[in-house]
Amino acid sequence: MSSTKKPEGAALSRDERWLAFGAVGVGVIMAGLIIAVAASHLVETFAGGTIRLVAPFVDESAELPIGPDGTMRTVEVEQATITAPDTPLISVFALVAQVVVQALAMLTIVACLTWLCLNIARTRIFAPANEHLLGTCALASGLAWGLTMLLNAMSINGAFASISDRDYNNVLFEAELTPLIVTLVFGVLAAAFRVGARLQKDTEGLV
Repeated sequence: MSSTKKPEGAALSRDERWLAFGAVGVGVIMAGLIIAVAASHLVETFAGGTIRLVAPFVDESAELPIGPDGTMRTVEVEQATITAPDTPLISVFALVAQVVVQALAMLTIVACLTWLCLNIARTRIFAPANEHLLGTCALASGLAWGLTMLLNAMSINGAFASISDRDYNNVLFEAELTPLIVTLVFGVLAAAFRVGARLQKDTEGLV
């Protein structure tokens, strides 16, 4: 039985080179977009010298002119952008750190996936490095998920405290499950690549 693994130092075929160039190009573009979005979010948050952030609400309503001829209608409010000019420093730090953590996690994932694509282009599909790359993606996603929830709660609670002088019982904690699902997917893929690497090693041992 022969191995399909490309020998060390072997030249890439034309298709493999295109795949490698495409992976690097997409990775660079995505990294640039991530940095641009993070910077734009920070600029928007601190525009005008005051803190603006999206806050969750529960069992709250507001009047909006959405009826015929602009008549007021009552709507339920689940999220709204609030302005907090005197937000505590710790909440400002949490707000900035939240954006930085998300950007760093996404940059880490993009870098790892780009490296993974390069390995696949070189037909090193079940190389041990691929398992570690996917594990790093899972770790980055999981850490970012936990830290972002904590930092988001700190920033929102501080903003509400500054606006209401601690007299409003706002939502203390809000969980987003999508990043957790992404973390689990990366973990499952890392386990699958580990099994594939073990099977390939066993197969090569039969040659």
